[in-house]
Amino acid sequence: MKLFKRNKIKFEIQIPVGIEQEWFQNKVRFVGEKEKIYKLSREFIRLKELKSGDKVKLGKLTLKVSDYITSDRKKTNWIELPNHAWGIMSSKFYDVWEGYDDNPFDFNDCGYIDKIPFDIGIEITDLPLTDELLFELPHIKFFKSEWKELYLIVEDTELADYIDDELTENDNIEIISHISSEINGKSRYRLYIKNEQEKTTMKCLKKMNEDEIERIWKLNNE
Repeated sequence: MKLFKRNKIKFEIQIPVGIEQEWFQNKVRFVGEKEKIYKLSREFIRLKELKSGDKVKLGKLTLKVSDYITSDRKKTNWIELPNHAWGIMSSKFYDVWEGYDDNPFDFNDCGYIDKIPFDIGIEITDLPLTDELLFELPHIKFFKSEWKELYLIVEDTELADYIDDELTENDNIEIISHISSEINGKSRYRLYIKNEQEKTTMKCLKKMNEDEIERIWKLNNE
């Protein structure tokens, strides 16, 4: 923990070694093993004791305690919540650690307070994911959520473009949306597929050439 002068930044939360940060357009998700995520998540309860206007650093993030909604919540990489909400965040992350809530979990999912513009979440890598893993290829995973949403997680931009073309052009699979993120400087894509096309998507994935997948992935990863 680092302390700062003049009461501008109250302290800095250190991110445990081994935790990765996955950055989306509207949120950041901390990804790591159970014990390390536990250590990080318990830090948020400390903000419950701070006063309105106090700020804390967490990597590139500025965490602000505020009793009111201010223009700061729209700043890049700022998260603004009342002090009691920071305590709820710590508690909800602990529920994930205990296996009582979804993994991964983002704070906006809990509905405790109006959605914040830039969200924060966790994913525990040595606990089961809530969504069902239907099929896996090198650098590609096919999931079904509890809401029956179908999506692929694809590592790398070139590979995501290739998979998109294979699905849409060869098998007429409808991709509803794309969500991009970055983890450790590398791109990751979630391709959401029309719910009725689970079997068609599975069939398409099973006939893909793993050597070609690996070749494309290596273009930007070696």
